[in-house]
Amino acid sequence: PGFRAIDLPGDEPAALLYSSGTTGFPKGVTLTHENIDSNTKTAAKYSAYTPQDRLACFLPLFHVFAQNYIMNGAFQAGATIVLHRRFAPEPVLESIARDRITKFFGVPTIFIALLNADFSTHDLSSLDYFFSAAATMPQEVSRRWQERFGRPVYEGYGLTECSPFAAYNHLTAHRFGAVGTAVEGFELRIVDERDREVPRGEWGEICIRGPGVMKGYWGRHEDTERALRGGWLHSGDIGRMDEDGYVYIVDRVKDMINVSGFKVWPAEVEHFLYRH
Repeated sequence: PGFRAIDLPGDEPAALLYSSGTTGFPKGVTLTHENIDSNTKTAAKYSAYTPQDRLACFLPLFHVFAQNYIMNGAFQAGATIVLHRRFAPEPVLESIARDRITKFFGVPTIFIALLNADFSTHDLSSLDYFFSAAATMPQEVSRRWQERFGRPVYEGYGLTECSPFAAYNHLTAHRFGAVGTAVEGFELRIVDERDREVPRGEWGEICIRGPGVMKGYWGRHEDTERALRGGWLHSGDIGRMDEDGYVYIVDRVKDMINVSGFKVWPAEVEHFLYRH
């Protein structure tokens, strides 16, 4: 018949979401009330949610992108969520027109599928914002989308371990191929194998510090210490940072292929193929 609010310290656990972390084996990521509160407020601010917005959500709600950035971020702003069980181009396109969706969220493969779909019979005039995360958006796909719709696909970067929002491309100057600069309250840096910061332009592991960084892995003290060593979350992602603080993702550490001593990143090969 009713609900009762309970006051809890900000560092108390609020959600347990599973992530492969940096070693490939699923771990329970413990996110606190402060982690989620700060991150959803930042999401609502950067994506400019309002009570008049209608957000399409067809991504799984047990993943941090849909749960915190889309759903909880929308709740922060009093916006409306239009739920779909999964992504299918035709029903989603019909919903955009019927439900007057204003903000659209996806991963790169969804934007690719929509670029290859027939839009001619659908009214997409209500859409005023596009956002992609969870994987790096290929530059060619991003350029084709902007040419077709006249609006960029904004991008975010983060991990389940940081609730997830740590970088955004971009409030003032969008750059193709980047995941943006650190969001308010966060710091990003690129380090080598010895956790030493590398010069701008050189690649290394992306490390994150900020209010969204997890309390730790549930019941895994050693994994927590390894991931949060030195007071920074070690992402397991390889990237580089330019002179203006924009971060460019190269690939996952564990995905690197050693070919006769040469480091080959699958994402680099994929991005080349997208140009054809």
